[in-house]
Amino acid sequence: MAQWDRLMGLPDAYTQQLHELYNRDALPMDVRHYLSVWIEKQEWERAAHDYDLAMALFQVLLENLDIQHSRFVQEESFLMKHNIRRYKQNFQRYLDDPCGLANTILWFLGKEKEILKSADLVEQVECLHVAPEAMEMTSQQDLERKLSGLRNEVQSTLSDLNKLLNKTDDLIDILVKKELVEWQRRQQKACIGAPDNVLLDQLEKWFTCVAGYLFQVREFFGKLDELVEKLTYENDPVKAQKPTMQKRAETLLKDLLKSSFVVETQPSMPQGKGPLVLRTNVQFSVKTRLLVKFPELNHSMKVSVSMDREAPQIKGYRRFNVLGTKSKALNMAESQNGGMVADFRHLTLKEQKAGGGGKGVSDISLSVTEELHIIYFDTVFEMKGVSVELQASSIPVVIISNSSQQQSAWASVLWFNLLRQQQKYDTCKVTWSKFSKENTPDTFWVWLDGILVLVKTYLEDLWRDGLIMGFVNKGKEKSLLKKKQRGTFLLRFSESVIGGITFSWVEITITGAPGVKTVRPFTKADLCQIPFHEIIRGYQILEAENIPENPLLYLYPNTPKDEAFGKYYSEKTGSDRKYIRTKLVFVSKEDTLEAKSPMSFDMTRGEGLEPMNSLCEEAAEQNQSPASPLETFHPDPMLSDSFAATDDELLRFLNSPNSFDDSGSDILQDEAGLLDCGLTGYNCLPQQSCGSIFQ
Repeated sequence: MAQWDRLMGLPDAYTQQLHELYNRDALPMDVRHYLSVWIEKQEWERAAHDYDLAMALFQVLLENLDIQHSRFVQEESFLMKHNIRRYKQNFQRYLDDPCGLANTILWFLGKEKEILKSADLVEQVECLHVAPEAMEMTSQQDLERKLSGLRNEVQSTLSDLNKLLNKTDDLIDILVKKELVEWQRRQQKACIGAPDNVLLDQLEKWFTCVAGYLFQVREFFGKLDELVEKLTYENDPVKAQKPTMQKRAETLLKDLLKSSFVVETQPSMPQGKGPLVLRTNVQFSVKTRLLVKFPELNHSMKVSVSMDREAPQIKGYRRFNVLGTKSKALNMAESQNGGMVADFRHLTLKEQKAGGGGKGVSDISLSVTEELHIIYFDTVFEMKGVSVELQASSIPVVIISNSSQQQSAWASVLWFNLLRQQQKYDTCKVTWSKFSKENTPDTFWVWLDGILVLVKTYLEDLWRDGLIMGFVNKGKEKSLLKKKQRGTFLLRFSESVIGGITFSWVEITITGAPGVKTVRPFTKADLCQIPFHEIIRGYQILEAENIPENPLLYLYPNTPKDEAFGKYYSEKTGSDRKYIRTKLVFVSKEDTLEAKSPMSFDMTRGEGLEPMNSLCEEAAEQNQSPASPLETFHPDPMLSDSFAATDDELLRFLNSPNSFDDSGSDILQDEAGLLDCGLTGYNCLPQQSCGSIFQ
């Protein structure tokens, strides 16, 4: 019991001594009463010799008086408000001598102890003369008081333990439903080209830490079980509350463990275009990881691989057998950072032979590249009496049997991982059928993929530097260029030629009005001979007098051509060359539209072969393709209204991370628009075919 509380409970004789003690202004009784708890907790004896400590306590004392003053203002206690203000003013005299204040308070506390000691002595003497019955009554009351205090401490411990479980529940909820889901979404985006961080080290630390705490809680409950078996009593709170809390701790631990087994590296072939596209009879690799890393589990947990456990009942849906080493132990040796992993490096898939050609429940017709298959991984966590079956699953993969199916398979992967947030595609500007399935001369995806390959192979630097406008149709191109000066040109992707890029420029017509001319698209057949920047540098047209002229002067909107492309030029000017240099250039005749072959110019004579590329007006391509992709789906050919992004960002994102990791694209950085894109129940992804996704 606090010293002041004991003084308040003394008989009147001792209370009178207390009044006489505090009948002075050095330490008013009101201050001693209202600040009793704080005063008794301070080290006044040390403060009497330590100026810094004394000054700190002096300042805190004044602050506490301000707090009491505010309380009395709210309670409208005029007298106490007045007294507290006066006490604070009196204490100001200790501003220059805080150690004196400490000595004063220390003296008062010593006098209080003398009063208590005197009262205790009298009480002990009186106890010697108490009747046996009174002594027994006092003993029982004291015992009851101690038992009550013990029960309160037990209940307080149980309450603290319940609070700990509540906080652990909240923490697991954050780890599993937020941090892990965000990592899974980043991994999903990285599989289709986004430069996202997919490291698991931090998640592993968090999962391991929480799991360790829960194992300690289990051990604590085990000790309580032993104590309850040895001793219990009526209305024992431990016996009543422990089973519920123990069951809750077990549930929290198992939930955490079930979410801790993940696929760290998604299935991929060494020479594939990207992950998630596998080919029968070709080896692929995949890596799983346990985020709860306990060294004693090293090499003790076996991971097994399986395929399509509950395959959808769709007619013609293929089944596969997994071949190779299908069982591996989780270990820390195969991970560079010491994670608990099982790295499957030499797995292959073999299609099962049809067993009778039975008809599926659904008559949905799927092509090979529209089927989605899931690879499952199973293991059992066993440690300190805890046994939990764990399962992880890959992102759905597409399985092909021929390299010619690679392009269509990658279209399915992109569609699933990029646009699966849309439950209905009625509002999409490109439906799945038009994107990759419709049997037109070329699907939208074939057109787009041709551009991706062209950029990655030949135009990467130009694209990164923003020199290619890219996705703009002829109508928009014409409206942009006709406002510019003669010789202004822009670079765009062809709408009719797969994997083609062209440029258009402003030319002043005979009437003096600006016109737009477009060169026939260049493809990889051209760019493998001459880099595109060299084509732009040396491109010429032959006017009526057969005088070659380069019509490309300013890159849209107004950047001089050599300023924009100069750093890419492979040949520098100078007179110190040993030999006369030659180069290939593209030349168009202004009065003809016929395609010619590449021309080798003698740099000193200007003679060479016939020109290669034809010159056409801005509508020339339109005659070849009445419904080009950009005209049909402009301006956002692949995205729905709820997933808006610019076309150039889309291209950067869809390409591989090695090509555009520095492009600054933020197509997938807006998490608000992608928060619901993650695969629900990622560790146990529900079986689903492309039939339900692409319809």
